[in-house]
Amino acid sequence: MPMTLAKRTFALLPIFVFLLLAALSVQVKSPGWIFACDAAGTHPTATEQLRAYLQDRTAGRPNLRVVPRIVLATLEQGAMGVLSLGFLDPTASALYQGSPRNSPYRVDKVETHCAVRIASWLTFVFLALSPILLLSFRWLRRTLTRVAFLGAAMMVILGWHPNVVSLVIMGGETVVDWPHSYYLFDQYVNVENFWALGLVGILYFALADALRLRPIHFFLLAIVGQLSLEYFGPLLVGAAVLSLLVFPADRDGPSPRRHGGRLTLAALAGLIIAAGIAMAIFYLSGGIIGPIVTAPDNPYQHIDNNMAWLNVILANLAMMSLPALIAGWLIGFVDGLLPGPAIIKEQVRRDVIISAVLYMGFIGVFVIGLFTAAYPSEMGRQFLPMALVAVFLGARSGTWVVIATTSRGNA
Repeated sequence: MPMTLAKRTFALLPIFVFLLLAALSVQVKSPGWIFACDAAGTHPTATEQLRAYLQDRTAGRPNLRVVPRIVLATLEQGAMGVLSLGFLDPTASALYQGSPRNSPYRVDKVETHCAVRIASWLTFVFLALSPILLLSFRWLRRTLTRVAFLGAAMMVILGWHPNVVSLVIMGGETVVDWPHSYYLFDQYVNVENFWALGLVGILYFALADALRLRPIHFFLLAIVGQLSLEYFGPLLVGAAVLSLLVFPADRDGPSPRRHGGRLTLAALAGLIIAAGIAMAIFYLSGGIIGPIVTAPDNPYQHIDNNMAWLNVILANLAMMSLPALIAGWLIGFVDGLLPGPAIIKEQVRRDVIISAVLYMGFIGVFVIGLFTAAYPSEMGRQFLPMALVAVFLGARSGTWVVIATTSRGNA
């Protein structure tokens, strides 16, 4: 019995590691004022930030990255409601009977405000990144390889060790004049960046189970994705197309291609509706299309800059992907070699295809961004989802190599 309890507790280790690394990511990569309790009153609440976000915005293109802010504001209101159930200020309660002295342990408003903010941010990040935890249990068979996978995935957010970055730079310099872009791993991560990482996991689940889902699921997911980050809607449409072209034989019943076509049309309809909503709210709330780079005489200065720095931008893209890809591959390879439950060959093959398609989708986003975004100043957070997909691709490719070169795996 004690041994069984120990094994079950050890199996929960990935969850504890995930919570630890997610909490560290909030502490290390989020804006510092989140944990600044002495300045709690100088920063707006998530609800106030949501209201301000919807008013008088200037952006390079009409967008509405509102879903993660709504989720954070909702969690903040929930945290306030839960905290109000505790012992805060008895004098403000309806049944207060009076007291000969005030309690010296009463929590003041500054501390309450800080507690609510920290709790809501931590809960938001746990929720946003939870698909990564679910994927670790879906893909990997051993507790320690699950922990290693979570570590690699969370290093995408926290940033790789400087020695790892230096090795990539040293390797690149053997071929070309490689930029020393350490700053890529030292940029803060805002609310939509955390949310985007979780959406990558959700996109994987939607694509892997596409032929068992209904069009309404893709329709709703396209709306949520498009109102989170403007490129997630097109990524989902690509996922629906993949379910139509790559996995038609996996669905029982007539016309699997027709089903895939319905998924594609549903995702496309959600994308168009969400994009229309975003554009309407953007302009109706006073949004203004402004230059991405402050250059009154040249509104296309960001394109000129991107082309001038293209070699650096491409190197930065490789720097963010290579450590993630290699780490993921080693983890997947080791997991495939270790004893454990049978590996389903077809499932691994599908996972590799899905991960590769998602990675190529982000390549497409990157190419479009050359004309719509200012690289390379914020690439360290803009391409976190792409680096996370590199971990996915590496992990499943490593396992696939084991299957392809040994007798492991069931058909």
